[in-house]
Amino acid sequence: MRRAQHSFSEPGRFIQAAVKQVRHIAYHKLVRLVRQGRAPAAKLACWPSMPHPYSVVYRVSHQLGIRLVPANNATLHGMPTFLWLDDTHVRQGARPGWINGQCIDISKNHVERVHQQVFGYGLQVDATTHQGPVVVKSDANGAHDGQVLLAPLPDMNPLFVYQRVVDNRPPEGGTDRVCDLRTCIFQGRPTFAYLKLRAKSSRFSNTNDEVRLAQVADLFDAREVAQITAFCHDMGLDYGEIDVVRDHASGRIYILDVNKTPLGPPNGLAVKYQEVALRLYRQHFTDMVVAFAQRRGAGN
Repeated sequence: MRRAQHSFSEPGRFIQAAVKQVRHIAYHKLVRLVRQGRAPAAKLACWPSMPHPYSVVYRVSHQLGIRLVPANNATLHGMPTFLWLDDTHVRQGARPGWINGQCIDISKNHVERVHQQVFGYGLQVDATTHQGPVVVKSDANGAHDGQVLLAPLPDMNPLFVYQRVVDNRPPEGGTDRVCDLRTCIFQGRPTFAYLKLRAKSSRFSNTNDEVRLAQVADLFDAREVAQITAFCHDMGLDYGEIDVVRDHASGRIYILDVNKTPLGPPNGLAVKYQEVALRLYRQHFTDMVVAFAQRRGAGN
C-alpha cells in the first residue's frame, strides 16, 4: 500500500493534498456520470441565445445527456455557462468565467490584429498601393463573399478587409485545389482538425470537394501549436473552430477566420469518419464542461 506523502506533522500540506485528491475523485466521477448521461447537474446554461439543433454542441450535448438551458439568475449559480451568439460582435460585453465569455469580437480585422501580435506577421495590405492580386472579403463573420481582385484599387471599403492571396495548395501538391486546415478548439487549445479541399476556383465556397480528418501533430509543429494556443487566448476563444492556411512558398501558417458557434463535422467528410469526429468532440466537450464546472464551483 502506498503511504501518504504528507502527514499531520505538516497540516497545511496535508490539507492541500487532501483537497487535491477530493477534487481529483470528484472530477473523474463527474466525467463518468456526464458521459453516461446520469449526472443530476449535467446542465449547461447558454446566453443570450441557444445553440441551433444543427450545431455540434446541440448534438453532442444530447448524446451526453447534458441539458442546454437558457441562462437566468437561478441557473447561473454554480453552473457552467456558454456565451452563445453567432454575431460578429457581442454588444452585451464580456462575461469572464463563461465558456467563450471573453470572445466578443471575431471580425476579420480583429483576427488580423491578434494574428500580427502573436505571429509577428499577417496578410493585410493597402489595396490602393499593393501591386497584384488581393483577397477582398467582408469584415463580418460568415459572409463567404470573398473575391480576388487585381490591385491597386481606387479606394478601400471600411466594411471589407484586403489581404494578400495565400497559395494554400494541398499537402500532396497540385495547383488546381486549395486546402483549409479547419482546427477544432477546446479549452483554448487545438485538439484535432479537418483538411478541407476545394477547387481553386471555389476557394471562398462553403462546399467542400473532400474532407480529411487529421491530428494536430500531423499538421503543425510544436511552435505553431503554441502560437495557435496564444492566438486563442488573446481572442478569448475557449471553444470553436478556426480556419488556418499554410502558404506553399514560405511555409507560414495564417489564421483567417474564427467560428465560435460551429455546426460540426464539415460537408464532404466521409460518413465513416463523421462518427470518429463526433467521438472526439464528445471527449473534448466533456472535459471542457467539467473543467468550467469546477471553476464555477470554486468561485473562479
